[in-house]
Amino acid sequence: AALVRLLHDGRVGGHPDVIPLEASSKGYLDRIVERLDSGESDGGSLTFTLALFEATKQHEAARSLLAMQGLSQETIKAMGVASGAYETALNRAETPTGEAAVYIRVLRQIGEIYAAKQRLGVDPYVESPFTIDDATGVYRELFGVRHDEAWMELGFRITGHKAYAEMLHSLWEEIQEASLNAADYYLSRSQSEPASRDEHVRSAARIYSSYLSFFDEFAHKEDGIELIPDSAYFAAYESAKGFGDAFLAFSSGNITAAEIEMVTARYAMALRTYPFDRKVWSSLTSALEHQGRSNEFLGRARPVADHVTRSRHVSGWIDNSETGANEIAAFRRALMDELVIMYLGFAEAAPLEELNAGLKDLEKKRSELRGKIADLTGRRGELDQTLDATAASPARIDPNAPARRDLTIERSTVVNRIAELERLVAKLEKQIEGREAAIPLYGATFSSDDLIPALRAQREHPVHTLLRHMYHEQEE
Repeated sequence: AALVRLLHDGRVGGHPDVIPLEASSKGYLDRIVERLDSGESDGGSLTFTLALFEATKQHEAARSLLAMQGLSQETIKAMGVASGAYETALNRAETPTGEAAVYIRVLRQIGEIYAAKQRLGVDPYVESPFTIDDATGVYRELFGVRHDEAWMELGFRITGHKAYAEMLHSLWEEIQEASLNAADYYLSRSQSEPASRDEHVRSAARIYSSYLSFFDEFAHKEDGIELIPDSAYFAAYESAKGFGDAFLAFSSGNITAAEIEMVTARYAMALRTYPFDRKVWSSLTSALEHQGRSNEFLGRARPVADHVTRSRHVSGWIDNSETGANEIAAFRRALMDELVIMYLGFAEAAPLEELNAGLKDLEKKRSELRGKIADLTGRRGELDQTLDATAASPARIDPNAPARRDLTIERSTVVNRIAELERLVAKLEKQIEGREAAIPLYGATFSSDDLIPALRAQREHPVHTLLRHMYHEQEE
């Protein structure tokens, strides 16, 4: 800090104005001093802070080139320079706090590179010594000092526990964003490079699995649950669904029995972490169908539906008219109807118009059956009159005569047929009544579709908090 003040005053080694104030050095140094007072200072190390500051500048320059030139040779060179500068900063870090500060920025660069490769449809080699797995190790170290105020010794004595938690949140969020961007990139390559399709699919699946393992490691530690950001739960849904989609929607279909079993398990997890995605319900059905076990769908789906309909957190969210309350309320009402659950599982391939057309077909069939019943009822009345007439004239007509016996048999047949048709009508009535109630409820679930891109784009979206509460509510 004393050296910073000397620099600020322009007096180092007897040379005045080494960094003249008119050259905007004060703003530069103010930012350095600000970092020295933060949790990103590696315990107050000026050497580290200066290295990280320089690396950040190189990163910003590379980002500017990426925006203007795409992944040009100049951009790639600038990214390499930034990575080298970050490596220098990492080598100067002596605490997990300093390492986390580096990885927060490095992961952002990694995510930017993957996103640019996918967007631009190119795959240049960009050298980087950093990995997502290394970042999870740093998170693990920082998380491990959460007890007995040991975290204070890592540069948070002044800034406090809030700054410690915020750094862990930031590192986690960069881990999840880099993971999702990398997996998305490999899935896009699986479509543009058919010859290597399954190789890219499995690369994406490994990244998704890595994030889910990371999530499972920490999401159940009650004594540190506040150190996980709310967005982690939706990211777990994205990873679980992404894993399943990688094999069912992106691969060439060459899936092993073990992989399809894992796909089923991943879709079940996606449903558990985010039950408001209509498509993931039918995805679970598709996975079960690959195993010849589609009859298990309702048994797996019903507990999820019951949790949503009985959740006190969902009820409170709706009662308080929180963000997304209308869409969530519509989905909750739908999950109270078992037929809607079946629609979610099996009707995804059929547009809502087809379901309505099917209802009209049932109504038409009911009308036709009622017409037949009316005709048969009329015929029964005619037979009754004829038989009554013959019964009133026993002297002229023998009750055992063939004509009377045939009339009696015909009447019995007509009566049985009327009873049979009435049972069919009663059955249709129940089907029609059920569909009349279920189809509007199912249609209302479509309103929740807009929540998914909003949650993906806004990691501070309020519904992330609801998802966290719902996830842990299932463990109570």
